[in-house]
Amino acid sequence: MEGEDYTTLLQNLQRPINCLTDQDRNIRKGGLTTLFKELEKASKQNQVRMLTSTNLSKNLLFTLSDPIEANRESTLNLLEKLLANDLKKDESEPIINALIQRLNNTPFP
Repeated sequence: MEGEDYTTLLQNLQRPINCLTDQDRNIRKGGLTTLFKELEKASKQNQVRMLTSTNLSKNLLFTLSDPIEANRESTLNLLEKLLANDLKKDESEPIINALIQRLNNTPFP
């Protein structure tokens, strides 16, 4: 039953996850919005944790460097929500490293 629920969640969110790497900024924004709403409704936190570590984190890290500020802000809000979801150290480590790297970048030379 648990595997079926995760598979259903993954199938429902696969398109928004893929939208995060699209060339069109509006499609990326729509993907972020959909993910935020759907992950908020997800009832089983262990499934959200598994989804984050297996499918979602790579694409979210990609959107951290989005040229559109609103998309970067939405990504940070979603990451904040996911990190509050008690991710394990090995699951949250790439996310935290990407955030630290982002803070280390100087916007102006």
